[in-house]
Amino acid sequence: LDEALSREESDTLEFKSSVRWDYNQRAVNKTLEEVIVKTVTAFLNTSGGVLLIGVGDDKSIRGLQPDYDSLPKKSRDGLQLHLQQIISQRIGVDRYQANISIEFHGLQGSDVCLVRVKPCPSAVFLKDQNAPALYVRAGGATRTLNVEEAIRYVQEHWGGYV
Repeated sequence: LDEALSREESDTLEFKSSVRWDYNQRAVNKTLEEVIVKTVTAFLNTSGGVLLIGVGDDKSIRGLQPDYDSLPKKSRDGLQLHLQQIISQRIGVDRYQANISIEFHGLQGSDVCLVRVKPCPSAVFLKDQNAPALYVRAGGATRTLNVEEAIRYVQEHWGGYV
């Protein structure tokens, strides 16, 4: 955790303020959950990585209390179950169990969530507006590849075809 906080966002490190609590709107925003899933998928499709939730882009500790309060089970366990559900529904339980682990840590009087993602041995596609999309990490960002880029990436990264 300390090592991650000493680094900048990169191909293998991403900071997110929350899972679903929108600090600007001061309400639950399910679009933020989609961003979490896309980031995890991009890590699966590249070199793996660490997603720190409860930490702002400026590395300020936001904590997880607003996320806890937005769930039926208002605790670390409730948030872990929610993360497991939203990710495994989109990528499959088998890929989740084989490649993702979730830890919680206390930091500056608040909880933060550390999601470790191992690279997947095959491409993971997400449905994006009803069409499959391939997400990858590029620098400190998650991006989707167009069809030509996706085919080339799969061939070069896994030595196979889409």
